[in-house]
Amino acid sequence: MDAALLLPGVRGALPATDPRTRATLAACCRELADDHFLYRFRHDERPLEEPRAPSCCAGS
Repeated sequence: MDAALLLPGVRGALPATDPRTRATLAACCRELADDHFLYRFRHDERPLEEPRAPSCCAGS
């Protein structure tokens, strides 16, 4: 699941009432929403709110 899949409905490519748009929104809310935040995607099976190590560090 990737929240970018919501863009066709947001941009008007599909109507908000289209069953695909509604199903995608429901799935994103179920899988990617946590405490008023919508994450773009899951990195792994850990809870969304669990901190993750930074993907890069400042050069030395």
